[in-house]
Amino acid sequence: MFGLKGRDTFNKPRSSLGQIMENARKWWMKLFPFLIFALFVLIIVVIGNTWYSYVYVKGVSEQEKQEYINKKNKEVAFKKEKYDNLKQIIIKRGEHFNADRIEYANIFYVEKKVEQEDDEDDDGEEE
Repeated sequence: MFGLKGRDTFNKPRSSLGQIMENARKWWMKLFPFLIFALFVLIIVVIGNTWYSYVYVKGVSEQEKQEYINKKNKEVAFKKEKYDNLKQIIIKRGEHFNADRIEYANIFYVEKKVEQEDDEDDDGEEE
């Protein structure tokens, strides 16, 4: 075999361990697709059963249901004070937005100041 004369290493009969391993490999190659398919079916069954139990099986007592409802009501209870504060903030923002705007005198946005005329001779008495 392979053009080597005088060497008997390639033509030796296989040992019993080698035959066992070869037979195990052949058996595994035949069985592997069935094992993969069985594993796939098992996963589908477990997922389906879990889904079914969560959707259709009612395992909750009336007391547990009432506790759950009470807990959710406490979390979602209407907080009137916070609502009123927020409402006042929104109203103030609206009033500020709709308020009269200050006219600016120049491009630097310096606010115009209207100076009142003070009459020096006016001491609070009318003439």
